[in-house]
Amino acid sequence: MKYFKALRNRGRGINDRIARKWRAFSQSHDYTDLDACRPLKKYAFVFVCQEGVHEIGALLLAASLKRYLKCDYELVAAIPAPSNIMGCPNPLSIKLLEEMGVRVVNIYNEIVAKNRRDKRHLITNKMYCLKIPTGADKLIFLDSDFLCRNDFEGDPRFLIPFNARLAIGSGARGYEGRWYKFYEAVNARMPLIRIRVEDGEHVRYVPPSFNSGFIAVNANRAAELAECWFECWETFDREGVVSSRPYHIGQYSLSAAVIKMDMPFEIIDRGWFFKYFLVCHEVSEMKKNSEAMRLVISLLEEYPGILEIIKDNPEYNFLLEHETKP
Repeated sequence: MKYFKALRNRGRGINDRIARKWRAFSQSHDYTDLDACRPLKKYAFVFVCQEGVHEIGALLLAASLKRYLKCDYELVAAIPAPSNIMGCPNPLSIKLLEEMGVRVVNIYNEIVAKNRRDKRHLITNKMYCLKIPTGADKLIFLDSDFLCRNDFEGDPRFLIPFNARLAIGSGARGYEGRWYKFYEAVNARMPLIRIRVEDGEHVRYVPPSFNSGFIAVNANRAAELAECWFECWETFDREGVVSSRPYHIGQYSLSAAVIKMDMPFEIIDRGWFFKYFLVCHEVSEMKKNSEAMRLVISLLEEYPGILEIIKDNPEYNFLLEHETKP
């Protein structure tokens, strides 16, 4: 597989003029090396069930996965602590998850507990989800604002040890010319390849950076990745090489961890991802998305117990008008 060798332009960023001067080369470490691939028999899908809006999202995600997963799998819901910061899900939610065959696991977020960070830092729950033991070959973490929309029977792309979506958007613009600082901070080599990112009218070429909403990692390396991610997160947070926005710290420390571990990776294209998942970051997005509404209503008909949780959450009350009568 051919990649591009980036000329390091420290302090000035990488622009189109430099990008045109890149030359093709074969990296010493080919990311399609079959020696790095492992046969997959079973998947573990892991998500967080946290009090509030995300609690309902977790229930709907679980119900959609239960409907559409056609592979050998297990579902795992992580309940984060400490409860004085995270809150406690409704006991009925736990019961509903267990009735769906979901394994419910408690995780303790030391980062939030130690620093008493506000809820923006709950992105760090994902690190602890990767530490959950599983008998599966592949662990896939999902944000609880996703819905599975199509049958999934497995995919050979997950033979590659790490798969994630590309982190895009305005964040890339803010760090142009400073990427090397991320890797210097954690004593890792700056990656040689660059990914084209379109941000409005601007085109940038950035090192691989991963969105943490969908993380697929070989289960035998998941805990190791979590530890490295945690170390990179602490370094970025302490030294301020990334802005104080927790989302940026979380996503770029994940990227640094994957590179530092020299883990073979694949960036999942948008077409593949949206074939299998709907994304509703806000409840208002669900209301505007006719496909999401049809899917959610059908899931509530299949699992009417979720409506009892919705009654206690005003943001989702619009779904009550679709409640089916016995």
